[in-house]
Amino acid sequence: MFASNHEGVAVIQKEAVEAAREMGGLHRELNAMWMDVYSNDPQISTKGVYDRAVALAVEAIQVAAMARKFERSQRRNWPGAKEPHYDEEEK
Repeated sequence: MFASNHEGVAVIQKEAVEAAREMGGLHRELNAMWMDVYSNDPQISTKGVYDRAVALAVEAIQVAAMARKFERSQRRNWPGAKEPHYDEEEK
C-alpha cells in the first residue's frame, strides 16, 4: 500500500506519463503506416502499430492497477491501509 496520498498520486501520474509516451509512439507508427499507404507501398506492415498498441495497453493497465491500489490504501482496516488517527497523541 502507499505510505501517503502524495506517494499514491505520484505513482499514478508516473504511470499515466508512461502511457502517454506509448500513445505518442503509436501515433508515430500510424503516421509511418499512412505514409506507406500514401506512397503505394505494396508491403505495409502493422507490426509497429501492433507492438505500440500492446505497450500502450500494458501501461494503461498499470495506471488502473495503481489507481485501485491507491483506493485500497485509503480504506480503514485494510491490510497496509492507513490507520485512523495515526501519529495523533491520545487525549
